[in-house]
Amino acid sequence: MVAGHICLDITPVFRTDNYLDIQQVFTPGHLTNMMGVKIAAGGVVPNVGISLSIMGLNCQLIGKIGKDFFGEDILNFLKQLNVSESIVRTTSENTSYTVVIAPPGVDRIFFQDSGANNKFTYDDINFEIVKKARLFLFG
Repeated sequence: MVAGHICLDITPVFRTDNYLDIQQVFTPGHLTNMMGVKIAAGGVVPNVGISLSIMGLNCQLIGKIGKDFFGEDILNFLKQLNVSESIVRTTSENTSYTVVIAPPGVDRIFFQDSGANNKFTYDDINFEIVKKARLFLFG
């Protein structure tokens, strides 16, 4: 079982044929042409949970997301991977998201809104499910 931080990662894909200086990327008024975008569930809950699932272990995911577009995207992503989840949905907080800026040759830069993760508490965890787990990771 993995409980804790869950978000939607949004990663614009930089062209690999045009290495940019990081100063160019963040120059006001400068346009950088991109090659698409990668969107995936992120954070410790999906990252660890999906990895355990790929290794053949049954894993239950617990986190908190908003009832919004990003939250729906996360749920759809998890369903496609056939991962069990007990995700709490709330209308009082938005789903967390991270914009990952990763130009070739430069370490990644993250812009994050922690959203519903800031309100994830003890009360959001179903301890009946936890009792059945052999391993519990909170991250």
